[in-house]
Amino acid sequence: LIVSEARLLAENAAKSNPKSWQWHLVLGEICLLLNTEDSVATSALVKAAKLNPYSSKAFFLLGSSLKTKNRTKAIACLERAAKIRPHDTKVAKLIDELLSLEGRNEDLLKHLVRYSKMVPKDLWARKRLALLELQNGNLDAAIDQMQRIVTLDKTDVGIWTALGDAYKKRGNYQSAIKAFKEAINLESDNKTAEIQFIQMCQVTGQLEEAIEHSLKLIKYVESGQSDTNCVYLLYVESILKLAQKSVYSLQFDLLNRFFGSIEKAFDRNPGFVLPFKFAADALLLASRYHVDTFQHFEFPKTWKMESVLDAIELAIHYYCLVIKAHPNCASAWNDLGIALLRKCQLMKDNSGYAK
Repeated sequence: LIVSEARLLAENAAKSNPKSWQWHLVLGEICLLLNTEDSVATSALVKAAKLNPYSSKAFFLLGSSLKTKNRTKAIACLERAAKIRPHDTKVAKLIDELLSLEGRNEDLLKHLVRYSKMVPKDLWARKRLALLELQNGNLDAAIDQMQRIVTLDKTDVGIWTALGDAYKKRGNYQSAIKAFKEAINLESDNKTAEIQFIQMCQVTGQLEEAIEHSLKLIKYVESGQSDTNCVYLLYVESILKLAQKSVYSLQFDLLNRFFGSIEKAFDRNPGFVLPFKFAADALLLASRYHVDTFQHFEFPKTWKMESVLDAIELAIHYYCLVIKAHPNCASAWNDLGIALLRKCQLMKDNSGYAK
């Protein structure tokens, strides 16, 4: 009611003072508050801008009133406002919004670069610029911007995570790990940073740390605080990778740990072929143990494992399932070939090559 009364007063004042740009501006602003689609607002703001072409507020509000009706004209008005007051964050943000909606990425990039140079400590603009550069694949520029941001604000979890992602894409894996770790230290339940961190640890061979962080994330999943079921895949993969590079005695324990966890990886990721690949690799590794040691492996009961040959047969079956899902995957065919050769060696029957 108060705003409606204010509108009536402003209308009367604008009529009484037709050459007063201030009253037209006030009227336009009040009308916008009441209804962003009000044509009276646009008309009043056009008059205000004509009467005072140096009022950044008039052009800003005019751009605001046109943003759903005519984005091109709205952007032109806002750019005029930015020329008058180049440090105005509200103007810069609205230009950013409309250029994004228009898909004018080159103009958006120029706008953000220009504004960042004028207001170097404005973190909003630097973040937008960094993420846009990252989106466009300009990794060096994105990393440069994000490094500047974290020197100004070391508590931005999103930027640390994005910085880690940029480092990863550029191949700076240790730097990526450090960035993801910063994000995790700031926000211990950050699932995105945790997953990326685990993946980077796998790439760099820091498998114990990958296992430790996988277990931490699994606790969140099992307590219902997260639905990041892919962590079960990362967990068993990390154990398997560590087993593959470990000495004989440690390898046995790691394989048992793997076999104790693989069923959850299957259950939590239905439709995924990776559990089949991991299980087959582990079975093939276990098949190389002496039969007396082999019998001490704690396989899932559903596998009904009684002999080394059973392990190889199941590995072959799982590799076939992977090939069925990805028939053009050369590495899957190679895995199957190795398993078949292992079966031949075990059976000492050359006819196995024909299978």
